[in-house]
Amino acid sequence: MNALIEWLGSNEGLAGWAQFFGSMLALFLTIVIARGPEKRRKSQLKKAAERLLQHGYEAIESYSRTSEYFTPFPLSIRQAALTSEALANDISDFPTYELDDQGQLSLARRLTAMANALRSHALSLEAIAKQVEELGCGPGELESLKTINSQILTNVTALIEGKLLDRPKPENYVQ
Repeated sequence: MNALIEWLGSNEGLAGWAQFFGSMLALFLTIVIARGPEKRRKSQLKKAAERLLQHGYEAIESYSRTSEYFTPFPLSIRQAALTSEALANDISDFPTYELDDQGQLSLARRLTAMANALRSHALSLEAIAKQVEELGCGPGELESLKTINSQILTNVTALIEGKLLDRPKPENYVQ
């Protein structure tokens, strides 16, 4: 090591270059180390966004799967609507603008679409709860509930899979 230092000392040009490369290495390491926390935060945000997307899917899928096995009553329907609305609010509070991808099928857009699907689900369930409260639960209300759940579940499944959503077709509207 001493021989290297003496050799660099005897060649002034080389000593300058060694200092230059040492400074560049220090600068590069400083930049890399400074970006570490930002990169971890972006990774954590992406994982949190994916979890929120999954939670929205699970809430709708769970209600769709279980609602076929019991006769709904207004309170149970409203509870499902509240769950959907609460998840939509959680997604709306998420800082989607901090996610890196902002394209057509980006995680940010899928989160926004999931929040809208959850709110749509909540509104639809609230309307059905009102009908059930006024008229009781007949075959029409059960069919409306199944149709709405099926349509929204199809859309949120596409969101989870990263597929483009189909536009609603007038023949599929529930009256």
